[in-house]
Amino acid sequence: MKQGILEALAAVVASRVHAGETVSYTAQLLGKGPAAIARKVGEESLEVLVEAVRGDKALTIKESADLLSHLAVLWHGMETSMKEVGAELEARQGQSGLDEKRSRS
Repeated sequence: MKQGILEALAAVVASRVHAGETVSYTAQLLGKGPAAIARKVGEESLEVLVEAVRGDKALTIKESADLLSHLAVLWHGMETSMKEVGAELEARQGQSGLDEKRSRS
């Protein structure tokens, strides 16, 4: 994966906001609000799961890209940056996944 691709994706999402809902799917989705975007993220997540269970690597990759794109739209719509998400991931480095799960409850 090219370094910075997620940052580039965030920049594309931000630029589409001003493109207008008649020409930009991203602008349309953002106009519907976080709940609608979250439903789309859920739909894309399910598509990743289906293709992974089917064992279709190529479609799992494509659906994963769709999921990441929709997550970027969701983060933008919630005024959350990829830097914030990245900081959370960095905070988890070196921590056992089991320990992290226990810390949630």
